[in-house]
Amino acid sequence: MPSVNRERAVILAITAILLWTWSAGPEHIAGAVILAGFLCWYVGKRSGSADTAAHAYALPMPPDAASDNDGREMIRVWIATNDLHVSLNLGMFANDEDGVDEREAWGQILADTIRHIANGLQQSHGLQPEASISLIREELVAHLENQDAFENTEGGYVGDDGKPEA
Repeated sequence: MPSVNRERAVILAITAILLWTWSAGPEHIAGAVILAGFLCWYVGKRSGSADTAAHAYALPMPPDAASDNDGREMIRVWIATNDLHVSLNLGMFANDEDGVDEREAWGQILADTIRHIANGLQQSHGLQPEASISLIREELVAHLENQDAFENTEGGYVGDDGKPEA
Protein backbone atom coordinates (compact mmCIF):
# COMPACT_ATOMS: atom_id res chain seq x y z
CA MET A 1 0.00 0.00 0.00
CA PRO A 2 1.70 3.26 -1.08
CA SER A 3 2.18 5.97 1.54
CA VAL A 4 -0.53 8.22 0.03
CA ASN A 5 -3.10 5.45 0.54
CA ARG A 6 -1.77 4.79 4.05
CA GLU A 7 -2.10 8.44 5.00
CA ARG A 8 -5.60 8.60 3.52
CA ALA A 9 -6.59 5.46 5.44
CA VAL A 10 -5.28 6.88 8.72
CA ILE A 11 -7.15 10.15 8.17
CA LEU A 12 -10.36 8.28 7.34
CA ALA A 13 -9.95 6.04 10.38
CA ILE A 14 -9.40 8.95 12.74
CA THR A 15 -12.33 10.84 11.20
CA ALA A 16 -14.59 7.82 11.65
CA ILE A 17 -13.46 7.43 15.26
CA LEU A 18 -14.10 11.11 16.01
CA LEU A 19 -17.59 10.89 14.48
CA TRP A 20 -18.33 7.75 16.46
CA THR A 21 -17.07 9.36 19.68
CA TRP A 22 -19.16 12.49 19.03
CA SER A 23 -22.30 10.43 18.50
CA ALA A 24 -21.65 7.94 21.32
CA GLY A 25 -20.73 10.52 23.94
CA PRO A 26 -17.57 11.74 25.68
CA GLU A 27 -17.44 8.73 28.00
CA HIS A 28 -16.20 6.68 25.01
CA ILE A 29 -13.13 8.84 24.33
CA ALA A 30 -10.65 6.36 25.89
CA GLY A 31 -11.93 3.56 23.68
CA ALA A 32 -11.75 5.84 20.65
CA VAL A 33 -8.12 6.73 21.37
CA ILE A 34 -7.20 3.04 21.73
CA LEU A 35 -9.02 2.21 18.50
CA ALA A 36 -7.29 5.07 16.66
CA GLY A 37 -3.90 3.85 17.86
CA PHE A 38 -4.66 0.31 16.77
CA LEU A 39 -5.82 1.43 13.31
CA CYS A 40 -2.71 3.56 12.80
CA TRP A 41 -0.52 0.63 13.85
CA TYR A 42 -2.39 -1.82 11.63
CA VAL A 43 -2.36 0.42 8.55
CA GLY A 44 1.37 1.10 9.08
CA LYS A 45 2.09 -2.62 9.46
CA ARG A 46 0.18 -3.46 6.28
CA SER A 47 1.97 -0.76 4.28
CA GLY A 48 5.56 -1.77 4.96
CA SER A 49 8.18 -1.54 7.63
CA ALA A 50 7.57 1.03 10.31
CA ASP A 51 11.07 2.47 10.00
CA THR A 52 10.48 3.83 6.49
CA ALA A 53 6.74 4.37 6.78
CA ALA A 54 7.33 6.91 9.55
CA HIS A 55 10.34 8.74 8.08
CA ALA A 56 9.55 12.06 6.42
CA TYR A 57 12.23 11.64 3.73
CA ALA A 58 11.60 8.03 2.72
CA LEU A 59 11.12 7.65 -1.02
CA PRO A 60 7.90 6.12 -2.31
CA MET A 61 7.98 2.54 -3.50
CA PRO A 62 7.76 2.23 -7.31
CA PRO A 63 4.18 1.26 -8.31
CA ASP A 64 5.22 -1.99 -10.03
CA ALA A 65 7.22 -3.03 -6.95
CA ALA A 66 4.29 -2.23 -4.67
CA SER A 67 1.96 -4.45 -6.69
CA ASP A 68 4.36 -7.42 -7.01
CA ASN A 69 4.20 -9.75 -4.00
CA ASP A 70 7.37 -11.49 -5.21
CA GLY A 71 9.32 -8.22 -5.55
CA ARG A 72 12.41 -7.67 -3.40
CA GLU A 73 14.09 -4.50 -2.21
CA MET A 74 17.77 -4.87 -3.03
CA ILE A 75 19.42 -1.68 -1.79
CA ARG A 76 18.57 1.27 0.45
CA VAL A 77 20.93 4.24 0.77
CA TRP A 78 20.66 7.11 3.23
CA ILE A 79 22.81 10.15 3.90
CA ALA A 80 22.52 10.70 7.65
CA THR A 81 24.77 11.90 10.47
CA ASN A 82 27.13 13.28 7.80
CA ASP A 83 27.80 9.81 6.44
CA LEU A 84 26.46 7.24 3.98
CA HIS A 85 24.37 4.38 5.37
CA VAL A 86 23.54 1.36 3.21
CA SER A 87 21.35 -1.71 3.58
CA LEU A 88 21.80 -4.49 1.04
CA ASN A 89 19.82 -7.62 0.27
CA LEU A 90 22.77 -9.96 -0.26
CA GLY A 91 22.42 -13.62 -1.11
CA MET A 92 19.42 -13.22 -3.39
CA PHE A 93 21.22 -15.14 -6.13
CA ALA A 94 23.17 -17.55 -3.91
CA ASN A 95 21.03 -20.55 -4.81
CA ASP A 96 20.08 -19.39 -8.29
CA GLU A 97 19.28 -22.34 -10.54
CA ASP A 98 20.60 -20.45 -13.59
CA GLY A 99 24.05 -20.13 -11.99
CA VAL A 100 23.97 -16.34 -11.74
CA ASP A 101 27.00 -15.03 -9.86
CA GLU A 102 25.93 -12.61 -7.11
CA ARG A 103 28.69 -10.19 -8.12
CA GLU A 104 27.55 -10.12 -11.75
CA ALA A 105 23.95 -9.56 -10.65
CA TRP A 106 25.04 -6.60 -8.49
CA GLY A 107 26.99 -5.19 -11.43
CA GLN A 108 23.78 -5.29 -13.50
CA ILE A 109 21.74 -3.76 -10.67
CA LEU A 110 24.22 -0.91 -10.22
CA ALA A 111 24.51 -0.30 -13.99
CA ASP A 112 20.74 -0.14 -14.32
CA THR A 113 20.58 2.18 -11.29
CA ILE A 114 23.10 4.51 -12.97
CA ARG A 115 20.96 4.53 -16.13
CA HIS A 116 17.93 5.50 -14.01
CA ILE A 117 19.97 8.30 -12.40
CA ALA A 118 21.05 9.59 -15.83
CA ASN A 119 17.47 9.50 -17.14
CA GLY A 120 16.20 11.25 -14.02
CA LEU A 121 18.85 13.96 -14.30
CA GLN A 122 17.81 14.52 -17.91
CA GLN A 123 14.16 14.88 -16.91
CA SER A 124 14.78 17.02 -13.81
CA HIS A 125 17.82 19.11 -14.86
CA GLY A 126 18.11 18.77 -18.65
CA LEU A 127 21.47 16.98 -18.42
CA GLN A 128 22.44 14.63 -21.24
CA PRO A 129 22.29 10.98 -20.09
CA GLU A 130 25.53 10.01 -21.87
CA ALA A 131 27.46 12.83 -20.16
CA SER A 132 25.95 11.92 -16.78
CA ILE A 133 26.85 8.24 -17.17
CA SER A 134 30.39 9.18 -18.20
CA LEU A 135 30.91 11.45 -15.16
CA ILE A 136 29.31 8.94 -12.79
CA ARG A 137 31.56 6.19 -14.20
CA GLU A 138 34.68 8.35 -13.67
CA GLU A 139 33.72 9.10 -10.07
CA LEU A 140 32.76 5.48 -9.42
CA VAL A 141 36.11 4.16 -10.62
CA ALA A 142 38.03 6.86 -8.71
CA HIS A 143 36.22 6.03 -5.48
CA LEU A 144 36.58 2.28 -5.99
CA GLU A 145 40.32 2.68 -6.50
CA ASN A 146 40.68 4.78 -3.32
CA GLN A 147 42.05 2.18 -0.90
CA ASP A 148 41.74 4.55 2.10
CA ALA A 149 38.00 4.88 1.53
CA PHE A 150 37.65 1.10 1.33
CA GLU A 151 39.59 0.55 4.55
CA ASN A 152 37.48 3.17 6.35
CA THR A 153 34.16 1.68 5.29
CA GLU A 154 32.35 0.65 8.45
CA GLY A 155 29.48 -1.71 9.04
CA GLY A 156 28.99 -5.37 8.66
CA TYR A 157 26.83 -8.07 7.26
CA VAL A 158 23.47 -8.53 8.93
CA GLY A 159 21.92 -11.96 8.52
CA ASP A 160 18.32 -12.84 7.70
CA ASP A 161 17.47 -12.57 11.39
CA GLY A 162 18.45 -8.88 11.41
CA LYS A 163 21.43 -9.47 13.67
CA PRO A 164 25.07 -8.78 12.73
CA GLU A 165 27.06 -11.84 11.72
CA ALA A 166 30.09 -12.60 13.86
